[in-house]
Amino acid sequence: MNGAPYRFLGFNLWRANVTSWNKPPNTGYLVNDGTTLDDTLKGLNGSGGKNVLRAWFFQQFANRSGSWDWSAFDKTLQVARADGFKVIATLADQWSYEGRPFLDPNWYEGGYKTSVASPYEQVPYRQWVQTVVQRYASDPTILAWELVNEPAVAISEQQDGTCASNAGAVLSSFVHDVGGLIKSIDSNHLLSLGVGGNGNCGTIDSDYQTVMADPAIDLCSFHDYYGPTNTTAYNAYNGLNVRARQCAALNKPLYVGEMGIHSGASPCYGDLVCRSSYLGSKLAAAFATQGMVGYLPWQYDQRGGTSDDYVYGPGDPGLGVLGSYALP
Repeated sequence: MNGAPYRFLGFNLWRANVTSWNKPPNTGYLVNDGTTLDDTLKGLNGSGGKNVLRAWFFQQFANRSGSWDWSAFDKTLQVARADGFKVIATLADQWSYEGRPFLDPNWYEGGYKTSVASPYEQVPYRQWVQTVVQRYASDPTILAWELVNEPAVAISEQQDGTCASNAGAVLSSFVHDVGGLIKSIDSNHLLSLGVGGNGNCGTIDSDYQTVMADPAIDLCSFHDYYGPTNTTAYNAYNGLNVRARQCAALNKPLYVGEMGIHSGASPCYGDLVCRSSYLGSKLAAAFATQGMVGYLPWQYDQRGGTSDDYVYGPGDPGLGVLGSYALP
């Protein structure tokens, strides 16, 4: 960044663009009206060292009764910039948490060019990508675009481990098309697929490297929900160690886009100091791998968490542990 080595550290703040007018129905999402987002970022970085957040830039958060309303996105970028953060902007979700249907093989095979999920969307995904990337192509607060959060060419959300027979080829074609579209519009920003990297349909074993080899992809990603220790996160087929070798072979950097340790589960059972110790072990192992450039645990919420979730809140000792890995 500006001629110096750059390491990004921060949290998933996926709800950064959620406000009163675009809040998904029947959810407990914290809305970012007034100074809420600014208060969140200041609390998140109270111990210093954090510089990036990852957030959902889905079209449903800019779709206001059939017209584009960019106020939520504009505010997120303005507040992030003022507080010293850059943003990884994720353009769609594989899952149905926000109301839109699960992305099935038909979507990846061509539905992303033609289908519209009413009332969440105005236009097909490919057109949305073109629209939002054109708007923010020159905004220096964006660190990278992510095509999809945890893409998987799987039969259904209930059978997300059952892959389409041609999952790797389908995902490669999708990445080549949409990634090429973004690069034709925006030469300023990095691009990531947003893949979990732990064996999702289309990126299992060697398919991961094949997909990441597309020239539009600048960054490899990995999501670690293997538990507090590193034992299974470093497995022989789809672990972080394998992804690091695959990305090094492509001469592409790697980041952990999500990492979750249940605060209330074994072995810490609500002891946040204990959890922060395991976080430190994960960070040490991750940054010992070749090409690691960033780390974003799931997730930060200024309201704090409960005894059985992944939330980091104000004053959590994990904030200081994460910040301690910042480059001098």
